[in-house]
Amino acid sequence: MDNNTPRRHPTSRGTLWFGLVLVCVGIVLILERVGHFSFHNWWALFILIPAVSSLATAVEVFRRTGKYNIAVNGSLFSGLIILTVALLFLFELDWGKYWPLFILLPGLSATVGAFPLGQSGEGFIARASRSFQAWQFGIGVSATLLGVTFLLRNFGLFYPENYLLNWWGVFILIPALGGLISTIRLLVEKKGFSIGVLANLVATIVVAVVGVAALLGLNWNLVWPLILIGVGIVIIATIFT
Repeated sequence: MDNNTPRRHPTSRGTLWFGLVLVCVGIVLILERVGHFSFHNWWALFILIPAVSSLATAVEVFRRTGKYNIAVNGSLFSGLIILTVALLFLFELDWGKYWPLFILLPGLSATVGAFPLGQSGEGFIARASRSFQAWQFGIGVSATLLGVTFLLRNFGLFYPENYLLNWWGVFILIPALGGLISTIRLLVEKKGFSIGVLANLVATIVVAVVGVAALLGLNWNLVWPLILIGVGIVIIATIFT
């Protein structure tokens, strides 16, 4: 791209879309008054302004950097979530069926965001990203699959309770697996226990116990003591390592 080529400022893009939406709303209102056209939720067109602007920002950042980085990922999925809200209102879709999309889309964003996405080097952000990417990936995959499952269930295509009564407990165990991977990775990097390793291990135990308890339908009055016992054992073990 020629350096002398003027770039469109993000504010200009937002103004452009705002103007286009106003034109569309005006056309809709005219059609309603002169004909038999009816568009009840025309006001939802205004929600498209931040949605399209966010998507346009994602495209612009990707074109400028040539990388799918954190900024692109954030703008893309923010735009998709807002766009989903606008479409649900515009087409008067049943929120009772489509609400799992608001679990699915953030889950996809977290899953994709767990990868480096342009973060390199040995800076604090890069190191933190590598240390906790297994956690983020596990949470993202769990949310994505949970959203898909609820969506299929709402449309009567799949009923997980027919196969496993407390099926949702599985989706708690997935992040725990990510936590275990993260703990092992930190153990290897730190060559032994540290505060970060201990924190990861404790968090993993808590999430895993909650997931198992949910899956087996255990009495929650017994779960908290089990968590305390598990965390206590880990803390004691670190003294002798």
